Order: sequence, then structure tokens, then C-alpha cells
Amino acid sequence: MACASNTCLTRIELQTEPILPEGYGLMKALRALVEVLQDAFELQRACDHMLQRRRQRQALLELDDRLLKDIGLTREQLQREVRKWPWQ
Repeated sequence: MACASNTCLTRIELQTEPILPEGYGLMKALRALVEVLQDAFELQRACDHMLQRRRQRQALLELDDRLLKDIGLTREQLQREVRKWPWQ
């Protein structure tokens, strides 16, 4: 197949940059990744804990006054507890 011009085939050069900065060893990169993963797991645990608190507080709302008395809570104390932020 003949080309219409001299530039029928051109060479494509890819510019590549290192993924890690120079002097940043593989072990340093792995340690940084481990730290990020640990932070992500801690965040997940904190979120799970907040959701668990929310579920428990919602379950308390379903109790009648007799059951609240059995566990030593008044309706007012329950309302204060339910209005707390999830992280409290």
C-alpha cells in the first residue's frame, strides 16, 4: 500500500513518568500503602460503631414506659440520649 505523503507512518513516543518519586523505594511505598489501609479500616470501624449506636438508640425508642423503667431510664432521659450525635 502506497502512502500519499512521506509521513504515512509516524513513530509515536510515549512520555512516561515514574509512578513513585525518585529515591522512593518499594518498601517506603508499601509502608505508605499499609498506613493508608490501616486508616481506612479504622474509619470503617468508627462508622460501624456509629451505626450500631444509632440502631441501639432507635430500638430504645420502641420500648414502652414499663420496659424503660425496668432498665432504669425515663422517657426524658431517653429523648436526651436519642438526640445525641452518632459519635457521642
